[in-house]
Amino acid sequence: MYSSLHHTVTHTLLQKTPPPPTKVPNLDAVVIPVSGGGMLSGITIAWKALNPSIRIIAAEPCGRNNSADVYQCKQAQLLLRDLPKTETIADGLQANLGSLTWPIVRDLVDAVVTVTEEEIVNAMKLCFERLKVVVEPSGAVGLAAVLSEGFEEVAGGVQRVGVVLCGGNADLEGRGLWKAYLEDG
Repeated sequence: MYSSLHHTVTHTLLQKTPPPPTKVPNLDAVVIPVSGGGMLSGITIAWKALNPSIRIIAAEPCGRNNSADVYQCKQAQLLLRDLPKTETIADGLQANLGSLTWPIVRDLVDAVVTVTEEEIVNAMKLCFERLKVVVEPSGAVGLAAVLSEGFEEVAGGVQRVGVVLCGGNADLEGRGLWKAYLEDG
């Protein structure tokens, strides 16, 4: 289950965070977008091995149909099988949590923060305007979670937070962005 993608993401976060004197990465929490749970599980295993007290927070779109399955599973402490597909612009996060990843999510993920479509778009805009990075809606969900009103409630006062921003599959042409630049007004 632990693939080179998970290693690369974890390795990148480790390089970006200076270690304290104990040589344990200097983060209090990591926020990771979630769908089927593969990326979340792999990154969680790596971080918890390095620092068992780190808070792992999954970020999930609630969608237009309010169907955040990972959130619902964590609340019920049970893998729920018959939940509808999330209707969201974050189309890379529409899979349901799997049976192989559920035990890791159940036991090692500390919290799930759900975000709205508007919060996702605002996070994408922030990435584009301030960071000069194009991030697809699915990849912006982690940042949307950190910026959301509900984050502080589940994060427990953490100070140093790593956020996984993944995916650049944003169809800016199809959304009319470039055409909008050419229009008056």
